[in-house]
Amino acid sequence: MILINGIPKTGTQLTKYLTVNVLGYEGRTAYIGGLLEAGTAKARVEKLNQALNDPMYGMYTCHCPHSATVARWLKRKKIKCVHVMRDPRDQVVSYFYWIRSSNRNPYHALFANLSDAEALEAMIVGVGEGQEKPRMEPNAAFPSLRIMYEMFASWRDEAGVFTIRYEDIVGPRGHALNVVGQLATYLDVDTWEPKALQDALDVHGVTYRRGVVGGWKDDFDDRHRRAYDRVMGNLAYALGYGWQ
Repeated sequence: MILINGIPKTGTQLTKYLTVNVLGYEGRTAYIGGLLEAGTAKARVEKLNQALNDPMYGMYTCHCPHSATVARWLKRKKIKCVHVMRDPRDQVVSYFYWIRSSNRNPYHALFANLSDAEALEAMIVGVGEGQEKPRMEPNAAFPSLRIMYEMFASWRDEAGVFTIRYEDIVGPRGHALNVVGQLATYLDVDTWEPKALQDALDVHGVTYRRGVVGGWKDDFDDRHRRAYDRVMGNLAYALGYGWQ
């Protein structure tokens, strides 16, 4: 059983396609929803347990914040977990476009009455109680970018979890192939085809927009840069994403 996990719009789908290709996996995959909105680690474990007990699926994607409770449960179940990270600036821009693109998105109404510039700033600083604590609820709260990343950052330090950066997959081919090799080792795959990388990059699913690194520079103005610096502080550098 494999779980692909990360903050929304960090590349969980791309990583899923890559993992499928590296493994030569021909089974079914599924998305586990509601984990961001679940208020407790216990509620998240219950949702995971219900979903991962379905014998029809062997690979899942999700957006599950870190907790020791969830991590211990995954270890007991011997579930391999691939954690995906992405530059917070690219992530928030991608998430902004995803939410704004459809009035069927559960968070669309939260930003609908704002201009594009105002909505992007609101997603950086948070909305409602999300400005101060990890609360995410349609029509009511959206966590600040710092809080969102704090919710997931500790997955990097969890033994038995493989962390992969979005930039490593879409970056220089030689480096990307080296990272894919590390992923294959984690998945206990001895032999894999280098075309697994390109095949994954060629899949443009419904969540795909641009698939580039540094695209935030086209959308951030001085207002967003100041908000990002104020909200993220030194966390961006701690995660390896300083100003470039």
